[in-house]
Amino acid sequence: MRELLTPEEAAFRLRVSTKHLRQITRTGALRYVNIGCGDKRPTRRYTAEDLEAFLEGRTETCQSTAAPARKSSRTTSCGKVVDFLDRQARPKRGTRVES
Repeated sequence: MRELLTPEEAAFRLRVSTKHLRQITRTGALRYVNIGCGDKRPTRRYTAEDLEAFLEGRTETCQSTAAPARKSSRTTSCGKVVDFLDRQARPKRGTRVES
């Protein structure tokens, strides 16, 4: 017989809150066993296998360590470096000085 985990135990194993576990279950992403007698309010229990299957389905590779993506277009900037202090120190051309 498989071991059944309470919502608190399952949430602890997934390192999430029980509220988040209920949300995951409600969306259908995580299976559960209803050990209750009625349909109005199920008494949910979880198996370790279902928790593992949930984790396997949610496992992703990190994008930063994946193969680099090709650039889709070329950049249009020239990449020229501007020295702002030098530009401020230069006299302005075409400005009149009133006397």
